[in-house]
Amino acid sequence: MGSSWRMPTKEQQDELRNECTWTWTKMNGVNGYNVTGPNGNTLFLPTAGFRVDNSFYDTGVFGNYWSCSLDTSNPYYAYLMYFGSGGVYCADYTRDNGYTVRPVRVPQN
Repeated sequence: MGSSWRMPTKEQQDELRNECTWTWTKMNGVNGYNVTGPNGNTLFLPTAGFRVDNSFYDTGVFGNYWSCSLDTSNPYYAYLMYFGSGGVYCADYTRDNGYTVRPVRVPQN
């Protein structure tokens, strides 16, 4: 990703979930959410599903996006933001599944 990019924290994902407007849509044939921030900027988060070993699951149905935040009570688990057409949520899950990574840019001073 390069030095100016990193994975978001759970707090940043919580801010995205709670401070933005989420609109279920389809873009170029792919289900997902248009996410609009308070500043009017938008991004599209697709329902990329997830991977276990060589198999893919829930593609087109759910999006699962890792944060870099570990569960302090069990560091084998990390927090993720997940969603489907019914809403957007936060959970912790074992780190051995292949969930999507959506990096954020590190502010430059």
